[in-house]
Amino acid sequence: MYFADSAARAIYSWSYSRTGVRDSKVFLDLAGFRGVPDGATVDSEGCLWFTEMFGGRIHGVSAGGNVIATVVSSEERAQIAGMAYKDLEDLHLGLAMWIRNNVGLWKGNPSLLEACGTKSPDDASAFIVEAFWQHLRDLEPKLHKHGRRCQWP
Repeated sequence: MYFADSAARAIYSWSYSRTGVRDSKVFLDLAGFRGVPDGATVDSEGCLWFTEMFGGRIHGVSAGGNVIATVVSSEERAQIAGMAYKDLEDLHLGLAMWIRNNVGLWKGNPSLLEACGTKSPDDASAFIVEAFWQHLRDLEPKLHKHGRRCQWP
């Protein structure tokens, strides 16, 4: 059983049985998040999904407490896609920090570090941010003027 505590910026979990609820613990500390947890549900695979109020995101968390997915708001995606490459470093203390703290880069996620071609959490998060930025830019429609109308490439 889970409880999203907005005031404490945490999600708690409990064990339960016929005899009652026990073993309360912090399942996920959200102190590094912009927003606060508000509402949650568990899917058929046992993953917890919760909304981040004032952060504009939805997060998926494995039963082990690892953030496995984050749905970034459309406004945030548009803002990132519109950034110049040289400005991606501005995301180091925001999005990149969130990546480092929530996908286990500081805890030594060797498979992800290896996939990013580095042993450095900072470099790996920069690699992920750049890949995300490029992905978002590839999704944005490119309008080319053709006479009086615009067309998709």
